[in-house]
Amino acid sequence: MEVEQFLKDQAKLQLQPVYVITGSEDYLHRKAGKALKQQILAGNEDLGLASFVGDKTSFAEVREELTTLSFFGGKRLAWVEQADDFVSKNRPALEKYFQAPSSNGVLILETSSWPSNTKLSKMLAKEALITCEAPSRKETLVAWCIAQGKNIHDKPLANDAANLLVELIGPDLGRLDQEIAKLACYAADNPKINAKDVDLLVGQGHVEKVWVLFDHIGQGNPRAAFQLLFELFEQGEEPMKLLGAFSSHLRKLAYAGRFAMQDKPMAFALEKAGFFSFTKTSAEAQLRKIGRKKINKVLTWLIETDTGMKGGSQIPPKTLMERLLAMLCSK
Repeated sequence: MEVEQFLKDQAKLQLQPVYVITGSEDYLHRKAGKALKQQILAGNEDLGLASFVGDKTSFAEVREELTTLSFFGGKRLAWVEQADDFVSKNRPALEKYFQAPSSNGVLILETSSWPSNTKLSKMLAKEALITCEAPSRKETLVAWCIAQGKNIHDKPLANDAANLLVELIGPDLGRLDQEIAKLACYAADNPKINAKDVDLLVGQGHVEKVWVLFDHIGQGNPRAAFQLLFELFEQGEEPMKLLGAFSSHLRKLAYAGRFAMQDKPMAFALEKAGFFSFTKTSAEAQLRKIGRKKINKVLTWLIETDTGMKGGSQIPPKTLMERLLAMLCSK
């Protein structure tokens, strides 16, 4: 069961003697753990919670905690963090425990994975497996950011602001939530968080600087574009953050280019791609200068550059950015 579904249904689900919280997203792990602690201990964490680190504890220690009666009544909670090795080393003992769990306590195993083909997996109640994975599709991440801003931080994000935030941060829900919290404070009395807020606070003005860089391209001045990129590097700007701003801008240009190639009016294509009225003239010049042939390759170039920066290439990140700019400026 995905964590959001578990949280939605938690009140009507029967409490289980064993839970497994699994997956790669730490933010969702913490969210699921907090909800279970509140349900099981009802605020008495100091008395009823015992935490263990998987590779530094034995099954005997955990079982003793689970079978000991609580002095003040209620359930005891034994929480095993980083439990992958713990599960592997104690599989037979855990299988026996799953068959006859203690009525005095609840066991939580926090793992990075939980294979479905094991005996333990088949013995675990369906509603006791809580999966914590960040959405893989950008559209889903954008929707998550918008909902998080509105429901958790009482400050909705404009769609273009959420898109830019995802471009800059990526699928790290914990960091996205932290940035949304900062943006909510920064936006103060404004009804929404806008893209400019995201650029200034999260992107450190990268989007505005990248716009100037692309203006140089649109004006047929690649020398000035490269000079600005070198200046940004000299100021300590990280290539990965710059790539986030590049991606946001280039995706819009690619989207507009596709509409234009379908014989749609240029003004309509640029508006559909998300360019504001006062930026359309500049964006049109950039799009025409890059050209139809290259605009079809833009998304592929972005993926190659992103993959290379994340370990897929031995070429330094700065050089990858320079190569991307060179391809955009080529004839």
